[in-house]
Amino acid sequence: MKFSTLKFPGLFDCFLIFCLILINLLAGISLLMPSLQHLVGATSFTTFRTHGIGWLHWLCWFGVLCHVLSYFKALRIPALMLANILGIGSCLWFIFLPNWFVFPTILLLFTIYLFLATIKNQKHFKATHRTGVSL
Repeated sequence: MKFSTLKFPGLFDCFLIFCLILINLLAGISLLMPSLQHLVGATSFTTFRTHGIGWLHWLCWFGVLCHVLSYFKALRIPALMLANILGIGSCLWFIFLPNWFVFPTILLLFTIYLFLATIKNQKHFKATHRTGVSL
């Protein structure tokens, strides 16, 4: 698969989901290992997660930039425009309300699904249009 500015925000959203899972997993492990809590300076699950998400908002600003650039490139593909709008919204939600992470995570998963479904349909459309034969 070739690199494309249309597909890169979907890949970046997968990376954000991976980072969120890792942060929540480490915060959960910190409940079981008090030595890990003192190493980071956090005393509970919430404070450990807050410390972890503290650097995530910089990744979200990059995600907003990727989605905006992809939005302008996908002006003729309505499903990708919707996916980019949802991606922008979920990244902004992570930036401004980081403790409410469940809803933007669901939005990111839906955004990734839209990216995958739309890119698959676009490949099928291009192959059909080029050869004149349906796959």
